[in-house]
Amino acid sequence: MKTSAYHTTNEVYPVAALICAILVAAVLGGAGVLALRHQISTTARHTQEMQRSISEIERRLNYLDTKIAEVNQPAYLRHRAAELGMVMEPPARNQVVRLRERRVDDGAVAAREDRAGRRERSEPFMQTFDLAVMEPLRRLD
Repeated sequence: MKTSAYHTTNEVYPVAALICAILVAAVLGGAGVLALRHQISTTARHTQEMQRSISEIERRLNYLDTKIAEVNQPAYLRHRAAELGMVMEPPARNQVVRLRERRVDDGAVAAREDRAGRRERSEPFMQTFDLAVMEPLRRLD
């Protein structure tokens, strides 16, 4: 049996096309894997940076908590009063004024107004936070 050149050429093209398709699929698959690995690497770096940032914020928060606790201790307050030359003694009976919270019609606590007419709320946490933040600045003066 003799095969003609025409039949051989027709059989080579589909095989060559199949090989080319396999190569294109392999190259595209490799490029996809490379892109995914790059994305994973970028995400891992970003995650590490965020973890470092979180740990730094936690350290600062612990420092502020420590400062707040330190500033609120009676021994520290006595020491600071002595440093500033203030004499601490119990208040006289006429120096103690007890205030009642003024209630509005809906039962909510009314906010105080200062002389400029601004409404002010007494929030102990904010005041102690301010003390903790300002304490290192006072030491620099």
